Parts: sequence; C-alpha cells; structure tokens
Amino acid sequence: CEKNWISMALRETDIHTGLHTAGFLVAYGARALSRTIEQGSPVSLLTIGLVSITDADYEIPAGILRIVGEQIRIKTGTTSVIARVGDNEVAVLLPGKGLDQAQAVADSIRESIEKIVESLSNGTALGVWIGVASSADGQVDFSDLMKASQEALDRTRETE
Repeated sequence: CEKNWISMALRETDIHTGLHTAGFLVAYGARALSRTIEQGSPVSLLTIGLVSITDADYEIPAGILRIVGEQIRIKTGTTSVIARVGDNEVAVLLPGKGLDQAQAVADSIRESIEKIVESLSNGTALGVWIGVASSADGQVDFSDLMKASQEALDRTRETE
C-alpha cells in the first residue's frame, strides 16, 4: 500500500521543484472547471513563462522554480494549484477568481518574482511573462482554458 502511495505522489509532484505535474493540473483542472461552472463561479488559469535574459536557451534551474513556486503559493493561497508545465513554465489554477482578479494576482506574482530575482546573488537574470485566461471568457473545457492561457502568454511575450 505504501509503495502505491509513493508512486501516486511522484506522478502528482515534480520531484525537482515540488510543484504539481502537468498531468495532475489537467486532471484537477477539469474537475475544478466543471464544479465552478455548475456553481456559477469562475475559474482562471495563469501560465507563467520564465526565460534567462542572458541566454534564451538556458533552462531555469529547478531550485529557482521551487522558490518561484513558493512565492506563488504565498500570493495565491491554498486554494490554488501550482504546476510545472514545461521546462521554464508554471501554471496556476485559481478557482473562484474571474479575469480581473486573476490579472491582479498575475501582477502581484510578477512583482514578487522580479524581487526574488534581484535578490539572487548568482547572477541569474530572468524575464517573466504571464498569460491569463478565465472561464468567464466562455471556456467550458479545461484544454480550451489552457490553450487560451498559453495564447495570452505568447501575446505577452510578443509585446514586450
């Protein structure tokens, strides 16, 4: 029984960052979106992209992603789900938050991450972009919500 629990925990958690996995986010997000639609409340998704300013091909160290994840948790509270969805990307599911609230959370997260990066003494220089999407925009399928958030992230990268 303990072996099954450990195996399940590893599938739900990225071992390098302590964040949830993309698979967990998709499964949890689909259920959360269904529940919020039934209750008439929104759910939003942030996709946060990090890139090294000095080397665009540089993978962000897992330790920095762990620190970023901890700051996101502080800013979003225990009702959010934070997952590593790519080498340099993190997604944040915000049940009960509409687009305006999610944008305010995104702005707060961006400021927090920028302060963290400034305080690092290892010379790390990161760029931070955040895409925001909400079920209030009509997404009723979690994959559509993820796609909308990723597209918003891409637009943000293009404009900066």
